Amino acid sequence: MRPRSEQVDQSVVGTYHCISRCVRRASLLSAGKQILPARKPWIESRLRHLVSIFAVELDTFTLMDNHMHLVLTIRPDIVAGWSDEEVAKRWLTYLPPVTRGVRRTATEEDIRKLQRDPAKIAKCRLRLCELGEFHKALKQPLARLVNIQENVTGHFWEGRYKSRRVLDLAALLSTMAYVDLNPVRASIARTPEQSPFTGMYHRANARDHVLRRMSRRERARLQTAAKRLDGWRRGCVAFPSEPVPSFLTPIAHTEERRGLFGDMTLDEYLVVVDRIGREVRRNQQDRRGRIPHDLAPILERIEVDGKSFLAQMASTAKWFGSVIGLEASCALESARVGRTRVVSALRLDREKPGRGRAAGSRSKQDRAKVQR
Repeated sequence: MRPRSEQVDQSVVGTYHCISRCVRRASLLSAGKQILPARKPWIESRLRHLVSIFAVELDTFTLMDNHMHLVLTIRPDIVAGWSDEEVAKRWLTYLPPVTRGVRRTATEEDIRKLQRDPAKIAKCRLRLCELGEFHKALKQPLARLVNIQENVTGHFWEGRYKSRRVLDLAALLSTMAYVDLNPVRASIARTPEQSPFTGMYHRANARDHVLRRMSRRERARLQTAAKRLDGWRRGCVAFPSEPVPSFLTPIAHTEERRGLFGDMTLDEYLVVVDRIGREVRRNQQDRRGRIPHDLAPILERIEVDGKSFLAQMASTAKWFGSVIGLEASCALESARVGRTRVVSALRLDREKPGRGRAAGSRSKQDRAKVQR
């Protein structure tokens, strides 16, 4: 895998799939059930807190027993628009001042003092949209807390983190589906929306909460309109305003926030992940790699090879590759970093006519038979 300094460009908006594993891949995140706070809820609460401070968006996440997946988007364009006062307030919220070994709430004088140091403000501005600083703020406090609780020393996490750059919308949808389906692929949950400590779980709960708060007449009107849709969109409710948890990036654009997919609604995303999840479970059982007729047009719309995609969603094999994207996006990325080529961890492109082994050519096994 390429050095992180090559993969992460802090000067532009970029999305990254980040993976952190516990030391020796032990199930340390499921431990501590008799110790408060429990570890997965603590991480989820910490994510909510950090997203409100950093110029880093949380697109989706999954917390497993021995590792966690985060899909993060860094936003240097947002942090560049913050005033020096805003940067100082956020930094002191993240790292409050210390008096006699005890952290305290920052005062107005603390904020003004930091503002008077342009070099420190510039450094804080840069670090408030860094992947490394975000992971440090998330993982270091938990490691220290666990060591104190269990009266031990040593590492809690296997390393810092591993990251792959997500290059295009097809890669983003594929990566988010892969992350949201982790508990399904591991046979921990039957459906994505039944998997706690995932972005999918919170999106589905937010949708159901909004529907319950609607009047009966309004809910019936939206559901009737959804039933009139054709194809795979049938049943997808078009909300006037997308119900989204405050700490997750919206699926569609809203008036206040940038969305992940301009022409895809929340219900459409939930349907896509649900259908993929059902096929993953089915393919794990019969290994046929079937593509359902209602899922095929969804994958074709984002130029993804359906058969290969579903096989990779069901696989538990280790990923190899420094980025995730279509071939055209990989070519642009290789030019950006000055490499001959970069390899995508997921094979997304549809097979083109004439591609692969040429007609009439022999495989290694065939050539060996001829030689014998």
